[in-house]
Formats: sequence, structure tokens, C-alpha cells
Amino acid sequence: MLTEMANYYKIVFQWSHAFQLLFVAGAIVCVLTPLRAERRSILIGIAEFIGVFVACMLSEMFFFGLTAYSRALGGMCFPLALFVVVVLYSIFFCRFYARLRVMMTCMFYASVVTVTVYISQLTQLLTFPSMFLQELTAVAVNLLVVLIAVIFTRFSVSKFIIIPGVGVGLVFVNSVAVVASVFVYYILSTSVFNEYPLRQIGIVYTFIAGIVMYVMMVVTYLLIYIICQRHGQVLELQAEEKMAEADKKMLDITQKSLADLRLIRHDIRNRYSYISLLLDNGQYAELKEYLQDMKEEIAPTLSVIDCGNKTLTNILNMEKAKAESRGVRMETDLNVPPILPFRDTALCSVFSNLIDNAIEASMLCAEDGAEIRVRVSILQEYLYIGVMNRLPAGRSEEEALALKTTKQNASNHGFGTKIVRKIAEQYNGYVTYSVENGRFIAEVMLDMMFAVTKEKGGNDHVSLRGV
Repeated sequence: MLTEMANYYKIVFQWSHAFQLLFVAGAIVCVLTPLRAERRSILIGIAEFIGVFVACMLSEMFFFGLTAYSRALGGMCFPLALFVVVVLYSIFFCRFYARLRVMMTCMFYASVVTVTVYISQLTQLLTFPSMFLQELTAVAVNLLVVLIAVIFTRFSVSKFIIIPGVGVGLVFVNSVAVVASVFVYYILSTSVFNEYPLRQIGIVYTFIAGIVMYVMMVVTYLLIYIICQRHGQVLELQAEEKMAEADKKMLDITQKSLADLRLIRHDIRNRYSYISLLLDNGQYAELKEYLQDMKEEIAPTLSVIDCGNKTLTNILNMEKAKAESRGVRMETDLNVPPILPFRDTALCSVFSNLIDNAIEASMLCAEDGAEIRVRVSILQEYLYIGVMNRLPAGRSEEEALALKTTKQNASNHGFGTKIVRKIAEQYNGYVTYSVENGRFIAEVMLDMMFAVTKEKGGNDHVSLRGV
């Protein structure tokens, strides 16, 4: 086995194959861990690129060494080595969530295999005057790996909140079919197409099949991208509609409060005269009772949230009105600056989804438990958002942390937690859910300095539909 591993550098590792491994290593890093335009991110990317290149080379050398025990592995060394490296990299370094990670890993692996196994057959179809031109052609063919990486990176679906399950399933089935066909091809090439005429026919057909599969995978990916983009636009419009609704609700509340203040001002003289009369007569018990009645009468009229930040004020007043209309009390503890470095639609999506979920759960509680608490403050350089509600009777901690919607037609709901998580990721933050003393607590941290850096750096604004 060690002898075969040593022969790897004499037989397989030509300069054209070295370029192939370089292209593949760079594509793995760029597709599965998109880099940011920051020095630290770039340095980490370079280190990962070198590590993946070495891993590909060592893995392929290992499988080539196994040909000492089974010659059938000879043509499968690179696909097997690539599979091991891509899967391990996806598990330990890829930061995509599970569904997206599976989709991108499957599609990327199938695309690279299509290029390196099928389309690379071009070098066997043509006659070259020199070995140099043949290897140069092989390098040119492997540039298709770079092209697929550019497409996946330029039209990255990782910036979208929802990836359609049908699309993921289609990609998975398509990728499995491609990989399975590779094994079938090697079996046929060593058994059926081992004679020269049949072998040439097999090479022609596999080259054509490779071109078709490559184009199909690119088209499939771009279709998924378009579907995600359209879905993101719908979510963006919904967020903008909620902002407009919040502005309108705040205007209604302001107009009602002004009308109430006018009534109070009109009635204040009569109230003042009556209070003076009670004081003059020494009727202090009656005066205390009268002032208490005034407090209970006026306080609800002027119960408006004002945290000093216009956007949050509007959103929270809208949510409070929604909660009260459904018999749910909403308490707030707010300490925020008048200006926050986040998009209004992003803040609206985070608050409305968290509070709506809390309202939904509170409506299932008994009347004395139908309340939610919202806390917003600045913790170091992060905006902290906490929403707490009581667990409905009969709902276990495990069920609550599973984050499953209780609404009818659940397939059209349940996106709120994904939206919140995605926005937190876009602002270099995170989301946590916990249960303490029968209360469900959702907490979000958004990095304010990261948001400021994005604005000053001239990058695109964070959007629900990506950048």
C-alpha cells in the first residue's frame, strides 16, 4: 500500500491535476463558507484553502494506495477522496443551517464530479500534438469548477430566510442520481466498455451526458434562487406593510390621546373646583377616593408606550393594541437610544414575530396568565431584545422549545422563528430560547457595531430578501 501511495506522485499528481485540486479546494471554501471583505475573514479563508488542498491530496493518495488491494478503485480515487473532504468540511466548517448545508453540499459535490469525471472526457476524445496541450486542455475543463463556484457564490441562497423543501428534495435526488451514475460508469468502463471501439462510444456519451447534467444543475440552482428571491420579496413587503400599520396605529393613538387631553383640559376646572370644596370642608376621605377615581379614569386613556425611539415606539404600540384586543396584557421595560443602526423593517420583523408568538401562546393560558413582558436594552455593544410569556397549560418544555406553531394550516406558518434567526445572523447576533419557571423566554442579541460598520463600509443594507 505504501508503494502505491508513493506512486501517486509519479502517476496521478501531474501539474494539471494539481491545478484541478487547487480549483476544487478554492471552490469548497468559497461555496460552503462565504468570505467577508475583512482581513481576518480573508486570512481564515486562505488557511482553510491550504488545508482543504492538502486534505484532498492526502485523501486521494490514501485511496490510490488502496488500489494495491483492489484495482477497481483506480478510477474512483478522486470521487471518493472528494466525497470524504467535502462531507467533513461541511460538517465541521460550514456554518449554514441544516437544510441549506445539505442542499449546497450535495449540489456542489455532484457538480464537481460531473466536471472531473464526465466533462473531462474531452481530453480523451481529442488528439493532441503534445502532452502539454492535453494537460492544458484538462486545466481549461476544470475551470468549470471555478465557474460553478462563482455562480453559487454570486447567487448565494444563504442570504434568504426560507429555502423551499421541494427545491432541497429535487437537488438531493438529482445529486444522488449523478453520483450513482458515476459508479455505474466506472463499472461499465471496466467491464463492458473495455474494448477500444466501445470505450470511445462510452466516452462520447458520458461527455455529452456530463454537459447536459452540468447545465441542468446550474439551471436548477438558479430556479431555486429565483423562487427564494420572490419569497423574500413577499416577506419584505409584509414587513413594510407592518411598518405602515404601526405608523397608522401610532397616529390613531396620538389623535385619541390628544382628544382625551382636550376633554381633560375642558373638565379640569370643574374637577379643580370640586377638589377645593372637599379640601375646604375637610372631607379628606372623599378627596382620596375622588383622586383615586381620577387616576383610574385618566391613566388608561394616556397609556401609550414611548421609549424615545420612533420605530420601536410605533411597533410596540401596535403590538400592545393587538395584545389588548385579544385579552393579553403587555408590560414593557425599555431602555434604548433614539437612533438604532438597524433597518426599520428588520426591527419590525423581529419584534412582531416574537411578540405575535407570545400573544398566540398567551391566548391559550388562563385569564390570569394571559400576559407578556418585553424588555429592550443595550448590553455592551449589542441590542438585547427579550420577550417572555407563560406556557399554556398542558404544554411541556420540550414542546415549547420545538418552536412548532399552534396555528391551523401549519405549513403556511412557523416561519417567524426562521426570520428572526436569519436577521440575527445578518447582524452578527444570535437567538436563544429557554423555559424558566413555567415561562417561555425568547432572547435576541443584535451587534450594533457590526451594523454601523456595514453602513460605513458602503455594503448593501441588510434585507429580508438578502443583499
